[in-house]
Amino acid sequence: MTRAQMEKEYASAIQSLEMPEGVSYPDAPETPTVDGVKESDVTWQKGAGEADAIIDWNCLWGHEWLKYQGQDQKLATNALNMYKSILDQPAFNKYFDAESFQPVIRENIEKAELGDPSGIKSDMQSSCRGDLW
Repeated sequence: MTRAQMEKEYASAIQSLEMPEGVSYPDAPETPTVDGVKESDVTWQKGAGEADAIIDWNCLWGHEWLKYQGQDQKLATNALNMYKSILDQPAFNKYFDAESFQPVIRENIEKAELGDPSGIKSDMQSSCRGDLW
């Protein structure tokens, strides 16, 4: 896909995703840059925009949970429930590797349900765009 097609896919995917209160959905991720490669020569695989939208959405809810954990139980519970709902997203099973990505998310959820923020913090640092938290 071209950048425009990826952005259209991203925009379509975010239409069905609930955002934390007061948070605007970010623009599609920047085009990766590699020395000697023009942006116009970069292509995306079908599903890349949807997968990026799901990752960004999950990062925003992970951030919300970290923000409210230990501060406001109602908001923290809602944020964790939203973070957990990535498991219900068709894109989760379709685009995210069942042997590497999916088990990490499930483990992060298990830890968070026990009050341990380490998994979600690690996910935020390794998988989330800096402008999302």
